[in-house]
Amino acid sequence: MIKIRMNRILFILILLYPIMLYSWNYKWSGKGKLYDKRNQYFVTCRLTQEKRVEPFLGEDSVKCFYTCTDKEKMVITTHSDFACEKQIQSPRGDIRDWRKK
Repeated sequence: MIKIRMNRILFILILLYPIMLYSWNYKWSGKGKLYDKRNQYFVTCRLTQEKRVEPFLGEDSVKCFYTCTDKEKMVITTHSDFACEKQIQSPRGDIRDWRKK
């Protein structure tokens, strides 16, 4: 009777040993969003349209329309002397100071 119980316990330990070993040596797989100390991450935005705007007062400007990897659309207005960049990075998430809890 005691021998059967010991065999069952040994069998269960043999089955659970790889699971326990894997949980102790767990490494992040990189499939989630990596937040830094200030709880932010960056998304890449690509230029979709460039539109010249006629001046109302003062100098003319250019509107740059971007579509980001999180499906958000963004518009940046710049001076006509500067060209729109083909790809930009934009921060997302809350700006929190880790020193003020």
